[in-house]
Amino acid sequence: MTSMLKPIGHTAGIAAAAVAAAVAFTILATTAHPAAANISSKRLERVASNMAFHARLIEQGRFRGDLTRREYRALKRQQRDIARMRRQALRDGWLAYNEYSEIKRAQHAAYANIRAERSDRAVSYVRRFLWRIRG
Repeated sequence: MTSMLKPIGHTAGIAAAAVAAAVAFTILATTAHPAAANISSKRLERVASNMAFHARLIEQGRFRGDLTRREYRALKRQQRDIARMRRQALRDGWLAYNEYSEIKRAQHAAYANIRAERSDRAVSYVRRFLWRIRG
């Protein structure tokens, strides 16, 4: 009958160090990751909230006639680009601060474009007329 092999001499220290390193890595991974995931989820909620708000502004502007077809399509394209940035940033499973700041900067520029396009003089006269008689 063979017995289990026991480390002899200096290999015992190496095996103990490997076990200690594995335990430390497990503890670190279980304690640090939930906090990082929590921060990432808050960033993700902000990004999603901004995207929903921008989508609502664009649809409202189109409905009211504040946006022409060309402006509407350009703004929707910009929102698709931001959504693509978000998907690419989430490929590794969480949203890092530098990725979040890049998306936030793009969303800020998109919001400025939405406000500018909705308040310029270019309007969809048919939609504006329909909005006024409906409302």
